[in-house]
Amino acid sequence: MKVIIIGTGKVDSQIAQTLSAENHDVTMNDKVFIFTKTTEIKKIEQLFDDRRKK
Repeated sequence: MKVIIIGTGKVDSQIAQTLSAENHDVTMNDKVFIFTKTTEIKKIEQLFDDRRKK
């Protein structure tokens, strides 16, 4: 299934990661960024984790 997720927050990232792990074609879209691969989804999760620690 092809899925587009609008937003790149924590919940959006978790949904994208779950769907990607189930071999769905996931695209995440934020105002500027578009993420289409599992590795990119993990990178955005790390970015949000780093921001929360500050």
